[in-house]
Amino acid sequence: MTKKQSNQLTQDDIELFAQMEGHYISDNERSFFETMRKKLEYSCATDGDRILLANSNPDQIWIVRSFYHWFNVGCQTNNIEIEFEGLAAMLEYKMNEWGHPDTTILQWLKKQDYQCISYEDPYSN
Repeated sequence: MTKKQSNQLTQDDIELFAQMEGHYISDNERSFFETMRKKLEYSCATDGDRILLANSNPDQIWIVRSFYHWFNVGCQTNNIEIEFEGLAAMLEYKMNEWGHPDTTILQWLKKQDYQCISYEDPYSN
C-alpha cells in the first residue's frame, strides 16, 4: 500500500488545528475541523472543492477550496468574492461585506453549528 504524501500546512493552520483539538463545542465542529485538516493535507482540489453552497444557507454565502489551502468566499446576493491562503485566514475574516458586521466566518459557522457544510468531495472518485 502506498502512503499518501501530505501537503505542508500553513503555520497559522497548524496553530488553528492545535488550538481546536479537544475543544470542540459540538460533534459538527469536530467533524468540520477533522475533515478540513484531512482535505488540506491530502486532497488537492484542482477543480474546486465546494465546501459551502450558496443555496444551503439563508445568507447565500459560499466557500470553495482550491488546490490544497486556498479558499474563495463570496455571497450570491452582492457578488463580492475574497481569496484567502489558509483555513485560519479565512475563518478569522470579518464578514462586513456580507451583512454581518464584526462577525468572523468562524463565528458565523459556529452559529449555524456547521450544518450547511458539504463534506462530499466530488473529485475523490
